[in-house]
Amino acid sequence: MDLVTDIQMAGYRFQHACDKVDRERNLAKEREAKAAQILADATAREAEKLSIIQRAEAAELALGQAVMKQERIITELEKAKAEIEKLKEEAETRKRKGGDDEAAEVNDKAGGMQASGSKKARSSLDISSVFARHRRIVSPIFMRWRETPDLLGEKLGWQGTAL
Repeated sequence: MDLVTDIQMAGYRFQHACDKVDRERNLAKEREAKAAQILADATAREAEKLSIIQRAEAAELALGQAVMKQERIITELEKAKAEIEKLKEEAETRKRKGGDDEAAEVNDKAGGMQASGSKKARSSLDISSVFARHRRIVSPIFMRWRETPDLLGEKLGWQGTAL
């Protein structure tokens, strides 16, 4: 009987060991599935972060381009200001020499600083017309500038909005 009992006990131990191995295998599969899910979630989050970073870089590039365009516009405005100053000086020189009619004509070209100024000259130097073609790109800057038009003029050294 001892041999039969020993064989039965060995069978139970073998069955118990097989059951334990099956449980461990199932737990390992569950852990592997959880790890794969965590990895997939992490990959998705990483892809989302990458997408956000790429969008931020694209926005930064667009902002840089808008700033460069704004700087070009400011340069154009500074050139226009210099030309206005030159025409004013020419008008003053002609006025001192006695050519009042010529001085008035040059003053009109300078942007119509007096009430009798040329509308065409004023409209060609109108800042909003310079910004109109760039409005879509620099819209927030443009809208802030339109609300307070003296800011850009002060940056360029103009007093008030006397274009």
